Amino acid sequence: MRGLGMILIILAHAMGGKSNFVTFFFYASAILGVSICFFVSGYGLYKSYISKTQYLKHFLPQKISKILVPYVILFILVIVVKFIKDKRLNTDDILHDILRLQLNGLLLWYLKIQLLCYLLFFLGFHCPSKYRIASVFILELIYVIICWKSGAEEYWYNTCLFFPIGLLFAKYENKLLPIIRVHFTIIGSLLLFVLIFAIIFFKGRMGVSYIIDPLYMLSFLILSISFFRHYTGSFLLHYLGSLSMEVYLVHLLLLQSNVFGIFDASKGYMYLLIIILSLLLSWPLNCIDNQVAKFFSSKTRFI
Repeated sequence: MRGLGMILIILAHAMGGKSNFVTFFFYASAILGVSICFFVSGYGLYKSYISKTQYLKHFLPQKISKILVPYVILFILVIVVKFIKDKRLNTDDILHDILRLQLNGLLLWYLKIQLLCYLLFFLGFHCPSKYRIASVFILELIYVIICWKSGAEEYWYNTCLFFPIGLLFAKYENKLLPIIRVHFTIIGSLLLFVLIFAIIFFKGRMGVSYIIDPLYMLSFLILSISFFRHYTGSFLLHYLGSLSMEVYLVHLLLLQSNVFGIFDASKGYMYLLIIILSLLLSWPLNCIDNQVAKFFSSKTRFI
């Protein structure tokens, strides 16, 4: 599911919001990819928490390193390339980017919200057991309200509640799956998703994005769960999911540099090229990331 989410995110960024039906679908589906990734993140954290003893002991250093290590590696790489190209460094731009967790001017909001989710999980799961998931929900809701009231762009908050939804689903999975199995077949889930998509495509969000967007994302989540109950995925999806943060960072850099000047959005195979290049370049980054994380984990365990 995370691999599917990454494909939607990559295609949404590559297509940019053009007007025909196919490109509109992927552009409108950017929130689907992000919501799926947050859902899977919450689901996976809860499953790890209940299966591993002292899971929270080194939780924050390990999770933060899994995000920041690939970011720092790519950040250094970008600086080196810029220096080779321009023969000089703009220290103001470097300082501005690193203080804001940006990469070559890229906002990386998904990276920042994922870090926030890890922090809220850590805080919430230090509460008494019966209030843990509720605490994460409340903390996420406070964040949403702050963003909304401060006039932040919707992408800063309109998908993040799927993180605690993932926690909730993981806890009550044995009760929820039979309900989905009985009431939401693949065909039924697909029809529901298509209906909501058609409303957005033909009518827009009708001034009620706070209703339409969650319904759109929930319908796709139910469709994905129904689908992956019968289909275990492919090598590509598994691989994309396992390298999700690296793929996210790499594909943005590739698109920003127009894939070395050869990306042409009018040619369909170019989108496959973006995915393949993102995978190939993410693999060595992930290997380095894993080694650094293992080293860091062994040090914190010793301490």
